[in-house]
Amino acid sequence: MGIWPVAEKIPIDALPREPEISADFAWNNEYYEALLQTDGMLRIGDAVLGELRVYAENGDTYSDERGDLLGVMLPVNPPRIIESSARHAILEFECAWRGQDAWVSARIRLILDPSPLLRWQIDLDSSGADLGVEMRFETARQGEVWVGMPFDLVQRPEVDADLLPRKPSPELSSILLGQRELGEVRTFPFHELVAISDQQSTSVVFARGLHAYRAEAGTLSLTLRRSIEWLTRADLEFRVGDAGPFFMCRMRAVSAKYATSWLSPCCPILPIRWRCKP
Repeated sequence: MGIWPVAEKIPIDALPREPEISADFAWNNEYYEALLQTDGMLRIGDAVLGELRVYAENGDTYSDERGDLLGVMLPVNPPRIIESSARHAILEFECAWRGQDAWVSARIRLILDPSPLLRWQIDLDSSGADLGVEMRFETARQGEVWVGMPFDLVQRPEVDADLLPRKPSPELSSILLGQRELGEVRTFPFHELVAISDQQSTSVVFARGLHAYRAEAGTLSLTLRRSIEWLTRADLEFRVGDAGPFFMCRMRAVSAKYATSWLSPCCPILPIRWRCKP
């Protein structure tokens, strides 16, 4: 640890009226060139980042069963510049989705600075049940999926289809007492980071307070919310076995805050550590 005097002072522009952005907002540094569109999507080259999607959710606490796409959360106002200087910019906007018996709204704050990180802060509110909210990062990259876990960094396939059939052999049936998934598994756990890496570079998403993701054809989707009313359900399509007592817990209105970051593509990821280009 060291202490260094800081002599340079960078003035922060006074923005008393929080001006709205009427056109796409561009930001660039030595690591990337980003374009925030008025629809809330952030583009870096061919990558499209930050889309919030709402899906039907037919699972319970232990197993997710994602249903049809219900809609995309759209901005209700143009992005506003909250704070800016020669070396940073903070933008904010609200987006929402509304269904027949449910709604989801979010206040999104995007932080841009000289580092290779792009940071989102999301305040998410929702009302209703049997829905899920995901944040998508279309990386425009094909490669290996690497996932942070509590004690390691592991490589993982996009789909796990190596599962037992619904009716296993009598020998196995006598010992398989608990729940087990059927068909295939596409939602996996992670701890703080998930990445896609090819031979040239790596795209990384960091997140705290989030613990589930899906990877498909170069797109990473983080689960922000699963609004469900059942601790355990008996009628799941892709699960059999005893998962616990059948119990309904009604909690239809939820608020929470999340923080995610996108690391602009850097060098190929290593099994133990990663680093950016110098």
